Amino acid sequence: MSKSMDSTSWIDYLNDPNLVARFQEACGIKRIPIVITTSLEKSKLTTETLCHHHHHYVAESDKNETLFLTQKNNDLTNSSIHSSHSSSTSGIETNRTSSITESHGSSSNESTDDSDESAFITTTTDYIIQNKLWYYLAKFGGAMGDEVFYACFFPFWFWNIDGAVCRRVVLFWAIFMYIGQGLKDIIRWPRPSSPPVVRLEKKWEMEYGMPSTHAIVASAVPFSVLFFTSSRYQYEFTYGLTIAIVWCFIVSISRIYLGMHSVLDVVAGLSLVGFLFPWMSSLADWLDPILLKHQYGGLYLLLGGIILVVLTPAGDKWTPARGDTVTIIGTACGLIMGAWMNYQLGIIRGPALDPPYPVLWPTNGMLGLSLLRLVIGLVIIFATRAIVKSTAIIILGEQLFKRSIKSITYRPFPPKKEIFIDLSYKFIMYMSLGFNVVFLCPIVFRLIGIERPTFHTEI
Repeated sequence: MSKSMDSTSWIDYLNDPNLVARFQEACGIKRIPIVITTSLEKSKLTTETLCHHHHHYVAESDKNETLFLTQKNNDLTNSSIHSSHSSSTSGIETNRTSSITESHGSSSNESTDDSDESAFITTTTDYIIQNKLWYYLAKFGGAMGDEVFYACFFPFWFWNIDGAVCRRVVLFWAIFMYIGQGLKDIIRWPRPSSPPVVRLEKKWEMEYGMPSTHAIVASAVPFSVLFFTSSRYQYEFTYGLTIAIVWCFIVSISRIYLGMHSVLDVVAGLSLVGFLFPWMSSLADWLDPILLKHQYGGLYLLLGGIILVVLTPAGDKWTPARGDTVTIIGTACGLIMGAWMNYQLGIIRGPALDPPYPVLWPTNGMLGLSLLRLVIGLVIIFATRAIVKSTAIIILGEQLFKRSIKSITYRPFPPKKEIFIDLSYKFIMYMSLGFNVVFLCPIVFRLIGIERPTFHTEI
């Protein structure tokens, strides 16, 4: 019984938002509270304006009645509003977290136009970034877990380093991210509350927090690269291990600094990868040659990807997590299917020599060709994204709604048809992107004479 209580206390401590707030303060985020008092009549708070500026709140008010503020699926007590927005003023990063409370009547020290008018006290917390090094390091770490980073990282590996390693890393990444994103909508633990935490990143606020998928990808990708390259290339393992640890540390610590995750969220993400790493690495190593060489490997992969998308856990409300899961599965399917097509057409073949191979450090000419491949490849990828996205949304919209839909409007409870369109177009679009990275782009490189020579040997 004592052990159970100790364990619960330990979990509560690591999940405490005050622990995140203290860490932010230690890293140079200084809070400056400001109190503003306004009357209900002058503030003119209406349902429409509150819903416009605080889209996740519902407000009902009347001049001489109590103001009721509720948040869907999360009742707020003491009639308070908590909101957060960030801005940049004179090069200083600032944030304001507001709390509005109601007090009826007026005191002797207050002057109001109506004695029975309700007054509202707004508490605003500004913050100043005092340590720019931590701030920019955390922003960089956060970017290393985003779509843009991996949209460059995976293609760069396929085009310039080693496709055989990248295929296995992609499988490894997709498996772990599917598990992590699914757990978010199953566990449904909120992110650290603000206040006391200051959220310096708004992109992922709608998602649940447990576990941190940034921590998952920060450990899964670098350590899987280390694992799959260590048996294929001759290099100092200590150097690779150091890079993997630094990579993992920067991304993981950035989630706490930016106020997006509790310490427990990050620890859970890292522990998940650490616990499943031996089995998942073996699974990726076993799956890759089967999917690559089997006559119907690509078709089996496509069918499996669709099944995983259908079975993706759905939370109690719509969050970006499900769409991100579909993006990951679609990308992985496209990348592996592109490699499968290359093998079936005889474009890639087995190596002349068995590994391990010596590392060929790039010359200036090789670096120039790598940069050229990256630039031309990304142009093709962004063009593919624009064409496939617009086409898929229009076709799916006309098929289901009998009218063109240019974009999807995200809200907590969208219609099922919009969910279907959103998930379908993302799967189609990112599968097309992945396929073109491995199949179309190398063809273009070959035609203009900048293809990497060893691309054909990486099985």
